[in-house]
Amino acid sequence: MISPTHQFERVVSVIQTLQAMTQLKFEIASELPEDSVAHWQPMFTNIEGGLRYEVVTSEGIRLWGECATSARDCMQVRRLVSLACGQLRAEETSHQFESELLDLTEHMHEVYEHVAALHEVANILSETHVSESTIPSVLSELSEAVSAQVVLSEASPVGDVPESLRGRFQLQRSRDARRSLPRLLAVPLNLHGRQQRVLSAARDAESQEFCSQEELILRSVATMLETHLNNRALHVEKDELLLAFVRSLTAALDARDHYTCGHSERVALMAQFLAEKMGLSKLECEHIYTSGLLHDLGKIGVRDEVLNFAGKLSPEQRQEIERHPVIGYDILSGIQGFAPLLPGIRHHHERWDGLGYPDQLAGTDIPRMARIMAVADAFDAMASDRPYRSGMNLERVNHILQVGAGTQWCPEVIAVFIEHAEEFESVWLKHAARLQHVEPLQGEVTQAATLPEREFCSAATTSLTSPE
Repeated sequence: MISPTHQFERVVSVIQTLQAMTQLKFEIASELPEDSVAHWQPMFTNIEGGLRYEVVTSEGIRLWGECATSARDCMQVRRLVSLACGQLRAEETSHQFESELLDLTEHMHEVYEHVAALHEVANILSETHVSESTIPSVLSELSEAVSAQVVLSEASPVGDVPESLRGRFQLQRSRDARRSLPRLLAVPLNLHGRQQRVLSAARDAESQEFCSQEELILRSVATMLETHLNNRALHVEKDELLLAFVRSLTAALDARDHYTCGHSERVALMAQFLAEKMGLSKLECEHIYTSGLLHDLGKIGVRDEVLNFAGKLSPEQRQEIERHPVIGYDILSGIQGFAPLLPGIRHHHERWDGLGYPDQLAGTDIPRMARIMAVADAFDAMASDRPYRSGMNLERVNHILQVGAGTQWCPEVIAVFIEHAEEFESVWLKHAARLQHVEPLQGEVTQAATLPEREFCSAATTSLTSPE
């Protein structure tokens, strides 16, 4: 709003300009102009011996003057005053356009910054497997956009308000009291069935009030966070249901064989450990863990007499037991959500040299998930007790794995295993269910076993060549 002083200075400047352009005298009229009078539209009245002229400025100030002139010169005066008023009107219009253009430019710049901030927030929240640690990045981006301190609180945004004022309404407040309170803008988040949250932005009392654009961006981010947090809660619930389903399947498999009970859980934990040490993402490690729980699911389709056979397998028995990765794969391949787990289930018995099963993949053609699980599976198979033999000494197991690097197992995974062998063994020992104390086996082992777990741990003193 224009101050009276500024308005007076503006009128004086207009009078001086008109007088300089027309060489006529102008002064402020005492009468107010009618509302219908157009600005900068001069009016003329013939008076005795001269001409009266008047004009209303864009501020609504009525200016007038008189000059003694002949009838012939009246036309010149009229034209001169009209031209001067027209020029001032054009200058004011041009200035107004420039001012509006500047305001529009500033507004567009603010809108661009807000849109850019919303775009960045959307990018942050659109990343797969976003966790709670992502929220500070969103708040930081929003804080910069609205130039305020932004907080996502789990209750009301009045945590810093004195206890005596909480829950009360102060209907009257002095100006000094208003100045002492901070600027606050808060938007609630509707989180389904969970602790409600409030997104709030605060400034010092001396700061500028929040504008409509800043309110809009806060509401927009609140909506995005609300959607994101609700979706994430649904994903967590879905993952928990999926994991419960997986554990039920694993329990069903363990119920068939007391000796292999816990094998899937141990393989899952050790494979996850190796994946973490290899620097895989949190999501990849979770997939490897879940795939480890299900890696032997296909044994549900193997007959008990074959699964628990204590002697050397016949070719027919070996063929049947070698089908369990494919059976597990076929069981789960049609269920939505299991796709990331399937490579480990199908290929955890492939060998680095291509002599494994079921697809005889070799080297890096074997999915990394399966390469990691193969090491964890072999370790537990060799170290655990079975009805047909005792578990190996851990030093012997480590030696076999090292010897098999580059032939049976992935060298990269074995290198990580060797580097973290003590931690790896601690993970296994924490969850292993040994049936009896196992003495170290005697003899030299020259080759690691292939195929089903049984022959991983043959008690042969010269080699381990038969399938498990």
